[in-house]
Parts: sequence; structure tokens; C-alpha cells
Amino acid sequence: MSNITNINNMNKKYFNNQKIKNNLNNEKLKTSTDNLESVFIKNMLSIAYKDSNIAGSGPGNDIIKDMYLNELSKSGEGSLGISKMIYENLKRVNNDSKIK
Repeated sequence: MSNITNINNMNKKYFNNQKIKNNLNNEKLKTSTDNLESVFIKNMLSIAYKDSNIAGSGPGNDIIKDMYLNELSKSGEGSLGISKMIYENLKRVNNDSKIK
């Protein structure tokens, strides 16, 4: 009887460790998909503001404009739904591949 209890305890520990690993992997995946959406937003904003003078026309305006667009894209990450869609699909694919 004690062998069965030991095996059950080992199984519980294993599955708890797997849940922790899955949660960490899901957090990393969510961060990565949010970053991808941020890059997508940055590219759209760069095209939209290509010919604008939002940072003036003096020296260094390209750097200032780039910094501004970076901050705009970071503030918008996760807001378009692209990140969530990619996250859900990759999470599902990841879980399906573990089952096999």
C-alpha cells in the first residue's frame, strides 16, 4: 500500500511541476506575442508617419521620431488582438504536440 501512495505522491509532484513549467512557458509565449504585436504596430506607425515632421526638422529628428514611435507601439501592444490570436493558436499547438 505504501508503494502505491509513494507513486501517487510522485505523480502529483510531477504534474504540479509540469503545471508550473507550462505556466512559465505560457507567460513567455504571451510576452513574445505581445512584443511581436508591438513590432507590427511600430512598422505601421513608421509607414504612417514617414513623411511627417512630428519631431521637427532639425538634426536628430529621425532619432526623436523613432523613440516616439517606439513608445507609442509599446503602449499599444496587446490592444489590436493580434497578440491574443497568435498566443491562443500557439498555445493550442504547443499543448497538442505534448499530448502525442
